[in-house]
Amino acid sequence: MSPQSQQLLAAEIAQLKDENRHLRDQIHRYGEFMAALLELDQAVSSVRRNDELLRLLKRILTDTLAMVDSRDGTLALLDDETAELVFMIVIGEAAPTLRGFRMPSNEGIMGWVVAHQEPTRIENARSDDRFSLRADQTTGFVTRSILAAPLIGDDRVLGVVEMINKRGDEPFDDLDQALVSIFCRFAGQALSGLDRALPFGE
Repeated sequence: MSPQSQQLLAAEIAQLKDENRHLRDQIHRYGEFMAALLELDQAVSSVRRNDELLRLLKRILTDTLAMVDSRDGTLALLDDETAELVFMIVIGEAAPTLRGFRMPSNEGIMGWVVAHQEPTRIENARSDDRFSLRADQTTGFVTRSILAAPLIGDDRVLGVVEMINKRGDEPFDDLDQALVSIFCRFAGQALSGLDRALPFGE
């Protein structure tokens, strides 16, 4: 075998090793994700404190972000009394300023998700007529891509989950949307099982 052929073979073997390592990592993440969802499902009948449930949701939202290869995400709940979405869980760069932030429930991508009760993906947020700059202007964060899905429980929208800026400026895909929708289904079930209202004003 010529030196050039040996180099090509070595490069192909190295690439295959990298791909196998990536697949193993993905399988491990899927396992963790499913285990977390099972824990959330079991918690529906046992968790009755808001802070416990929100901590659990934050941990699983963090797992979901890893699955869709994004660093930043939010979980906002609908405050029926004020018709606003309240950012209860914020992960990533904007967390210090965005947690507790409120916006009208009919505004922006989240408002569209609330109105249509279905997920949506945006590759370039600034070019989408539905996008609102309100949160970015408040935090200084720059939103590029978005994957948003509704939290539904008791046959009504309880809030919205958003994944922001997939790494490498890649667009969110069908698998990402499916994973986020699964998380939202379990989270909506858990939230609807609470025996008292969340303390939006605290």
